[in-house]
Amino acid sequence: MHRIVKYSNIENELPNLIKVLREALQTDFLQIRLIDKECDKYIKECSNGCPLTEATYVVYSPHVKKEDHHNELFVFLDDTGNILCHVGGDHLELYGLLRPISNLSISEEYKNTLKPR
Repeated sequence: MHRIVKYSNIENELPNLIKVLREALQTDFLQIRLIDKECDKYIKECSNGCPLTEATYVVYSPHVKKEDHHNELFVFLDDTGNILCHVGGDHLELYGLLRPISNLSISEEYKNTLKPR
């Protein structure tokens, strides 16, 4: 069975990303976003001793309902895909902390699945 690859360059951009996370991102089970290091929320979290100072990305589930975010676990990654820490939704909200990823290329095959038929 042929699997459609979402990010054509994920292995080059995030060479240290563990396989299970890479596969979950490729299938849209999880999403990845950049951390906005210039936003007030990030600056405040880092000043509280939060281990996010080295984090570049966060992986999370887009399928968790807002009222259930306190049960979610966010995976923070460095710029090569190494896991730095896990932070629970009961300790941190991602709203206002993220921005879109620009360095991961969406494959043409995946884009074609998004076009209305």
